[in-house]
Amino acid sequence: MFRSNSNKLPGYTAQNMTFELMIGFLFVISLIIIAVFLYILTMQKMHNLAVMRAQGIPSKTLVAATVSQSIILVVVGVVIALILMWITAAVLPAAVPMSFTPAIMVAGTLGMLVMGIIGSLIPIRSILKVDPAKAIGE
Repeated sequence: MFRSNSNKLPGYTAQNMTFELMIGFLFVISLIIIAVFLYILTMQKMHNLAVMRAQGIPSKTLVAATVSQSIILVVVGVVIALILMWITAAVLPAAVPMSFTPAIMVAGTLGMLVMGIIGSLIPIRSILKVDPAKAIGE
């Protein structure tokens, strides 16, 4: 009953649209941060990757390892986030309006996985072009 009448309040629609816009920007910014984080994480391992290349490990193996590590990190992060979300929803009083729709959770999970993979694929060219002698000497 409260929800059906609340949309008739002055400013309700405008305030709701503002919150939806903020949530949308938060989602996009979070996805960008995930990609940048995984990019930096991969670039920091460039010395180790160069050593592995010098030992004769194929580039395809290094790329597969990098992408799989990123996927594992994102999946663990998503699982932890979902657990914390459910705990938060259980702890908050019923008066606090919260809505976790399956569509939003699926979109968030898929978005994070895609951006995690993109974040790990961006430095692939650097991994493939790394000169083991130069990287080890640094």
